[in-house]
Amino acid sequence: MEADVISKELFDKLACPVCVKENAGTLEMYGDYWLICQNCGRKYPIWDGILIMRIDEGDKWRATEKEALPVPPPMPG
Repeated sequence: MEADVISKELFDKLACPVCVKENAGTLEMYGDYWLICQNCGRKYPIWDGILIMRIDEGDKWRATEKEALPVPPPMPG
């Protein structure tokens, strides 16, 4: 995890907004562009260093294998 993308202190406090209600909502940093929930598989993009933790955005990428995620993630038009 690159220090300038997200600090360890912030990363340790983050959780999937869906799973945190019933599980830990543990996230995995994938490259410098994605956070992946280890419980539900939602994938949240990081656009220009900004974490996008919207459920609808995480849902878009849920079925995509992490190796197939676009780098960098596409930003809305």
